[in-house]
Amino acid sequence: MTSRVSLRFWRFAGAIYAHDGVARACLDVQDQIGADIPVLLFAFFCGADGRGRLDAAQIERTIQAIKPWRDGVVVPLRTLRRAMREPIGGISDESLRTRIKRIELAAERRQMDTLSRLLPSSTQGVSLQDRASDAAGNVSVYLTLLSGLSDSAGKRMVELLTNAFLQMPPLA
Repeated sequence: MTSRVSLRFWRFAGAIYAHDGVARACLDVQDQIGADIPVLLFAFFCGADGRGRLDAAQIERTIQAIKPWRDGVVVPLRTLRRAMREPIGGISDESLRTRIKRIELAAERRQMDTLSRLLPSSTQGVSLQDRASDAAGNVSVYLTLLSGLSDSAGKRMVELLTNAFLQMPPLA
């Protein structure tokens, strides 16, 4: 069952991800340095939702908590879907590939439900600028843990997410 917090996180992630350029940037860091987009969005949401800054140890615990699901379910589905972009042995089935993509997204949704249970408590009355700063800081810590992304690319990612957040209407 999806909790209210999980639904709020899911809606927030969808709104941020839909913002111009965010999806492409997220997929780029996923492909370049193995970033886990749900974890990246979790880190950003923690700050943006008034749940504060996360340190490296908190983010590492988060990564480890969902690693078995990610590695055992999400990544194999993604690998299969991507392999099916081109015919395999002369056989292609776009309908099947589309169904696998839906299952992959459902698996990521399940991962995000799990992540939502790891969220720190929300603090009321945190200013928009402080929430944006916390969100940006959390993503910076996450990207630093992964290594392999240039400082300028990391800064661009943080700026893109922060600008998207500052332009979003408030979520109910």
